[in-house]
Amino acid sequence: MLLLIYESSLPGVFKVLLIILCIYFLYNLFIRVFLPILLKQSIKSFHQKFGNENEWGHNQASQKKEGEITIETHEKPVQKKSSKDDEYIDYEELNNSLAR
Repeated sequence: MLLLIYESSLPGVFKVLLIILCIYFLYNLFIRVFLPILLKQSIKSFHQKFGNENEWGHNQASQKKEGEITIETHEKPVQKKSSKDDEYIDYEELNNSLAR
């Protein structure tokens, strides 16, 4: 079995610390510079996709007179059953002796 044993040396420690610092600074650069650019582009594309819906809503609101109230519902009205469709059910009481 081959065992690899590494001895720590001062240049090796500095090399590892330098690599860690480079990764840290690259991460901060990405967060501060590139991430806002990517977010702006994604928000812009999202606004272009769904912006037309808001424009239509604003145009509709501008056509209404000031103080006019409208209520829009999208629910279907509930249909009540007629008494002819009902079915009579006869319930019987149970004795407590069966529950023991």
